[in-house]
Amino acid sequence: MTTKIQSLVAYQANQKQNTIGAIEAAERAIEAELAEHGYYPHNSGRLSKLEVLRRAAVSAQTLKNATHKKTAEALDHWLRRIKKTAPTLKPQAQDAKANKIEALETRLAEVVAHYDRFKLEYNELLHRCEALETENTALKRQLAGPNNVTILKTTCDENQGLYTVSKSTSATGSIVVPQR
Repeated sequence: MTTKIQSLVAYQANQKQNTIGAIEAAERAIEAELAEHGYYPHNSGRLSKLEVLRRAAVSAQTLKNATHKKTAEALDHWLRRIKKTAPTLKPQAQDAKANKIEALETRLAEVVAHYDRFKLEYNELLHRCEALETENTALKRQLAGPNNVTILKTTCDENQGLYTVSKSTSATGSIVVPQR
């Protein structure tokens, strides 16, 4: 008979731990949602003892049992702490939702403005690139013509790190290259 009683006591202790574990897991999940959204996103924003128990898949009758008196007190304490830091009533949650939406809309407007500035700069750079390519093509045509090439000869004094540029003359034009 004592082994049967001991096994029942062990079973009840295990069930109690399972219940406490389920409630604590629901509390952690709710706290994560509050941190992510700024309000409780389920049950129209209302957070209560029954809602926590529903999330934990625990019956409300379970906490009325004398075995779970401390568990019920701990849950009440947790709810009081949460209600001080986050909106848990429907009107408060709706305000929090509106604030969150407003903040996201502001951020979206900033991103759109940044994108518009980027697009303008990108288009300006494309036009500049096209102009430079056109200029480069024109310069290549000029160089391809006769007597338009200036030949530069460089010598380097490795001890002093200086470059000397000497120019051989051509028929037209000159290029000035600064010394380093």
